[in-house]
Amino acid sequence: MSVLFPQVDSTPNLESTHALHEPRSGAESYTTCMTEYRIPGYLVNPENLVKVLRERFKDNYKVKLRNDNYSISTPRKLTKNELIMCY
Repeated sequence: MSVLFPQVDSTPNLESTHALHEPRSGAESYTTCMTEYRIPGYLVNPENLVKVLRERFKDNYKVKLRNDNYSISTPRKLTKNELIMCY
């Protein structure tokens, strides 16, 4: 948690405040805005879904299955063709 909320001196100077806005290595994934989808399970072939997501995003995506609905988070919006390929 200290990576996300670094401790800062109570009297910051210009250099220390500038350092707060610079991305840290390994922390970029926390600041990336993810696009979320909820898709009914009957519209998704799990093997095709994983194949498309791995090809496009490597390991930078999340998939959860709950109540027969897929919750998918990706760094960018999926195209219509990418969604069709998941069927």
